[in-house]
Amino acid sequence: MIETALRIAVVLLVPFAVGAACLRVFGHRRSDDALAWPAWSYVTGALVTGGAVASWAHLGLPLRAAGLVPALVAVAAGAFLLSLRNSREPRPTQRTPWPLVVAVAALAAVTIDRLAVVDARAVIRGDEAQIWAAKAKVLFHLGRIDERFGENAKRAGFVLHPDYPALNPLLQVWAFVVWGGASDVVGRIPIQAFTLAVVFALAGALRRTLRPGVAAACLGLGLPSLAVPPIVETADSDVMVALGLLLAFDAWTSFAASAEGRDLARAAIGLALAAGSKHEGELLAVVSVAAGAVAMARDRELRRRLFPTPLRLSWLALPAAAIGGTWLANFLHGFSNDLVSNPTGKPFWVLAFAQLPDRAAPVARAFAGEILLDVGATRLVLLAFLATCVLAPRVAFAGARLAPALALLLAIGVELLVFVGSYAPLEWHLSTALLRVFSQLVPAASLVNAQALATLVPRFAAPA
Repeated sequence: MIETALRIAVVLLVPFAVGAACLRVFGHRRSDDALAWPAWSYVTGALVTGGAVASWAHLGLPLRAAGLVPALVAVAAGAFLLSLRNSREPRPTQRTPWPLVVAVAALAAVTIDRLAVVDARAVIRGDEAQIWAAKAKVLFHLGRIDERFGENAKRAGFVLHPDYPALNPLLQVWAFVVWGGASDVVGRIPIQAFTLAVVFALAGALRRTLRPGVAAACLGLGLPSLAVPPIVETADSDVMVALGLLLAFDAWTSFAASAEGRDLARAAIGLALAAGSKHEGELLAVVSVAAGAVAMARDRELRRRLFPTPLRLSWLALPAAAIGGTWLANFLHGFSNDLVSNPTGKPFWVLAFAQLPDRAAPVARAFAGEILLDVGATRLVLLAFLATCVLAPRVAFAGARLAPALALLLAIGVELLVFVGSYAPLEWHLSTALLRVFSQLVPAASLVNAQALATLVPRFAAPA
């Protein structure tokens, strides 16, 4: 029992320590936001850990805890020592208001309980088993990434969609390395941690937007872990995409107010998480950057204040690397994407145009009935967002809020278009993917709604 607890601690706390140290290098401290800081740290460390595992496997080094764990601890120590050169004074730590403490504690407990119930079941079906765990097991048992990896991943269809981004499988491999073997439940641990991180990330973002009582009341609306039916309890990557988009929107809001590069760095980390987790995350990263570019083009003063030097754009290298790394790996290993190259032989946009007359109405009906109006699925969060865009556009798209709101609108449009242009049978595709895909937008949409609420009802806004 003690040995198991220690291994779980290593799986989670080593990436956390790496992330916390890296954030210090960028100028972030726990005092900046005691609620959201654990989520920021884990996400940053998970990206570094995934990159370290990939590099380790490409170099052909033994996938053993005796080598990989000390290497990551050394990275954390080196980053911490480097951060000591940063002379920025930490902000005074603000006491977390009791309504938020109660809400976070209760929702975190509910989330952990739901995750624990799932962990009593083996990884034997669905995307969790056939995509993410399968890819992780191929890599772990091969012990390295070379030409054999592509051959084995494609053999007899053992791994469905081997072209999917690799952060999730790499983190599962990290857990296998610490455990000393490929155990089903063990692989879930580093992925399920993102579900808990959403609680803290959204709580911190809402506290900076709304008064404590209002923020506590709104917190549960944006948590994928409370969705009915449950969609983020296993080792799927949807919650990673959701958390990445939430972190990016929250960081963009802070960046627009502070004009500090460290907040832009955090936005780039969020987009890198989304892009490194699923192909939908790549789309969300692209539309988010596009929306930010539109916002900058429309507001010259905002552009001058936030980007006094083009060097700040270099942070976009993080999500670009996540996207580029996925497609380079797919090219090298011969993995194909079923939207780019599908059994019909027709390009996606040709299929979308041809199928639009037949599919537009059923896709719209499914979106309205199963997403917008389904309280259990999305808690009406996306409906509230679209209603604000229509009824109060000056609030929804005001100032720095233009970029997140426009990104959400583009994301909704692009995701619906994917269903229209898919080669798969429409009814099957909608039943298996519609809720899962749009759940990725709920936490970020909850934050955008909170920002609009703070404007519409000033007494609900957080004190300046």
